[in-house]
Amino acid sequence: HALIILIVQELGVLLPTMLSRFQKLSIAAAGSATPATEAQQRAAELVEQFLISNPKQRGELIKQLSKDEREVEKADKMIDTFLALLISELAKKPNENWRALKQALKRQAAMQQFSLNKKLQLESLIQWIR
Repeated sequence: HALIILIVQELGVLLPTMLSRFQKLSIAAAGSATPATEAQQRAAELVEQFLISNPKQRGELIKQLSKDEREVEKADKMIDTFLALLISELAKKPNENWRALKQALKRQAAMQQFSLNKKLQLESLIQWIR
């Protein structure tokens, strides 16, 4: 198996046949604006805590992600936001985090394509993040 990451600043530079075969993932540039909504700020705080925690603490943080939210849709959106911000943080040091990035992108694609338990997908990432 292989993972090919193609990075472009504008999608228009790719041929339409190529665009249709790739999964599109937008990653904010380093130093971009801080998260705007309260949920994004909360997710950003959890990502920071997640990256400096040990595996057991990471499991607890994942449980916290949707614990506060009563509605399933809000909890799922929080998990999606958390994962997107986690990928952004991991992408800042791709040489060190390539295994975790690969797994995070794989999980993100699967969560978008299939109906999966999102918390379980995040828990499976714990082993890949150092």
